[in-house]
Amino acid sequence: MKVNIGIWLDSEKAVIIENKKDKLETISSEIEHFHLHGGSKGKTPYGTQDATSETKLLERKKLQTKRYFDKIISRIGTADKIVVFGPAETKLGFQKNIEMNNQIKDKLVGVETVGNKLTENQLKEWVRNFYGE
Repeated sequence: MKVNIGIWLDSEKAVIIENKKDKLETISSEIEHFHLHGGSKGKTPYGTQDATSETKLLERKKLQTKRYFDKIISRIGTADKIVVFGPAETKLGFQKNIEMNNQIKDKLVGVETVGNKLTENQLKEWVRNFYGE
């Protein structure tokens, strides 16, 4: 029996939909969203004294995103076909990650942009319609 999987993906969570079982699994991203603020105002006229290193924060976010994608890939390794859909650009980063993975890159059959306010039943229906079932 072929296992076709749909993954609704954004930067906060991934919902994995297995078409035959109508089974949903949610994976939390655990990616921190940083809002950089200037440091404290010093007593000298030179301005901000505690500068937050933007490169360190971006590197941390990059590592967290890679860990998130690896969690998803470890869960979908047994699929025959994979479609990724969602509202944000996260799906495009995930697509690049899949294309670098020789074991599953041939299983990716589509990447689609879809709204972010879908119910569980709408997610299942979207996957069924995509695979023509």
